[in-house]
Amino acid sequence: MESFSDRLQRLMDLKKKNQREVAAGAGVYQSRVSAWLRGATESPRRDTLQKLSGFFGCNIEWLETGTGDIFPPPPPLGTAENQNFLRKRREQIVDETSAKLSRDRFKMQCLGFFDELFDFVGDCYGENRDAANDFLSEVYKSHANYRLWIEEKKEERRNRDDASRKGKIAENGQE
Repeated sequence: MESFSDRLQRLMDLKKKNQREVAAGAGVYQSRVSAWLRGATESPRRDTLQKLSGFFGCNIEWLETGTGDIFPPPPPLGTAENQNFLRKRREQIVDETSAKLSRDRFKMQCLGFFDELFDFVGDCYGENRDAANDFLSEVYKSHANYRLWIEEKKEERRNRDDASRKGKIAENGQE
């Protein structure tokens, strides 16, 4: 049977959310989310479970106990509840698409800057992987925001790898 930490990790993977986002959604510190994922603490109180359930749009009973469906089924077609569900889903898709388009547009706008940056690194450090690593080491040392970003990316990668390993173990029937 899945533990609370397994269910929480599964939701985070499905919804592509990191610990910081989950903490904000539940109104708790990120360290609390980390403790839940490690299984270092019991599942949260009912009020926190309600916040998590609302944040992920999942069934609270599944989140708490693992019983039932992860997500509530959509309401029957033609009902006002169904129309509201469909409207919210369309809005969610539009928001996700808009965010991706905005990110892609930003990348396109920055291409000229990146070309200049690559030229700078090549001129100052040489055009090889070690030189690029030297440059990034200097950036890492001098910019706190970059260090935080790198650490978050490493944590996300570890969480994805752990979830992937757990999924493969479960598929193979190993515990």
